[in-house]
Amino acid sequence: MLVVYFIFMASIASTSTIEDQSVRSIEKIISTLFVDKKGSKDLSSFRIEKCQISKLDWSQFLVPTKKVNLEYNFKDGCDLQGILTPQFFKPFLMDLQLRNLFEFTNIKSVNQISAILERHPVIKLEMKDGSLNGEKSNIIFEANYSVRIKTIEKKTKIEHLGGEISILKINSKQVLIKKKIKSNI
Repeated sequence: MLVVYFIFMASIASTSTIEDQSVRSIEKIISTLFVDKKGSKDLSSFRIEKCQISKLDWSQFLVPTKKVNLEYNFKDGCDLQGILTPQFFKPFLMDLQLRNLFEFTNIKSVNQISAILERHPVIKLEMKDGSLNGEKSNIIFEANYSVRIKTIEKKTKIEHLGGEISILKINSKQVLIKKKIKSNI
C-alpha cells in the first residue's frame, strides 16, 4: 500500500532526475502492499524482500471490519521502518522511515483503500497529502493504484491494473507532473 520520493535542483535536468526518482520511489512503496517479495532491478539498493509483505491476505482483507497491522523494521533485506494499519473505507496514516532509497528518508501520506465488488473485486489504494522527504528535498504528491483480486481454488492471484502519481510540489516550487504507474510494478 502504499507508497513515494523526490529531489530538486535549479536545472531542468536535475528536476527531471528528482521526478524520476520520486516516481520510482513511490512505486516501490506501493509495491510493498501489492507485490511479492521480488526486488526491483532499477532500485537494487532499496530492499524489501525480508519486509512483512506477503502476510497481507487481500482476499480475507475484503471483510471491511478486518484490521491488519503491518510492522516494518530496518534489517538486512528491509529498508522500511514503521507501522501501517490499513482498513477498508477508513483513512489511515502512513509514516515510514526509509533508507537506501536515493536521498529520501521518510514518506508520509493519508491513505484509503476502497473496493469495487465484482466477480473478482477491484481494490484501489489512494494516497493523499503525501510527502516524500530527504535532507535536501521535499516532494508533495498524490497517488492511486488498483489491483483485481482473483481467488481460484483457494489461491489468491493479484492482477495489477496500474495507477497514477501526481507530483504537486518539488521543495517549495509548485508543479503538476502526472506519471502513470505501470501495471507491473
